[in-house]
Amino acid sequence: MESKSHVQEIKSYLERGGSFTKLEGIRLFCYLNIGDAVHVLRNKHKMDIETEMVLRNGKRVALYSLKKQNQIQ
Repeated sequence: MESKSHVQEIKSYLERGGSFTKLEGIRLFCYLNIGDAVHVLRNKHKMDIETEMVLRNGKRVALYSLKKQNQIQ
């Protein structure tokens, strides 16, 4: 079950143009269940969250961000 305050904090961060990987999200929000929060935001809040695979420290990781309005097709 998601924590509403964590989900709201992550939602606000994304709406301000922020992006984060799972590890960055854990550090930023002090919340271990980042994947659940992203799922809730995508499904219950109907947010268009984009997942991009990026290299960080030589490893491929998912970077979460809110899709820009002009990118929606």
